[in-house]
Order: sequence, then C-alpha cells, then structure tokens
Amino acid sequence: MNSQFKILVVDDEIEYQEVYKMILEDEGYIVDTASSGKKSIRKIGEGIF
Repeated sequence: MNSQFKILVVDDEIEYQEVYKMILEDEGYIVDTASSGKKSIRKIGEGIF
C-alpha cells in the first residue's frame, strides 16, 4: 500500500488528470489534481502536499 504518499497531478487537460488519478489511486496512492502550475503552487503552499 502506498497510501503514505501523496501525488499532485498537474495537467491542463481534465481527461488526462482523471486517467492519471485513477491509475495512481488503483496503485494505492493519495492523488489530487490541479489544472495549472499556479493552482498547483497554491495547493503546495497550503500544505496539502
């Protein structure tokens, strides 16, 4: 189980985000997504990752 690892998927294509998220969650990772670099930096700054 990889549940201690969090992965932030950053892609401007929502379809790709969902595919990557599904694959990684199936492997046991905790996954969140962001559609831009700016949004990903905000999530990192909030301490989510």
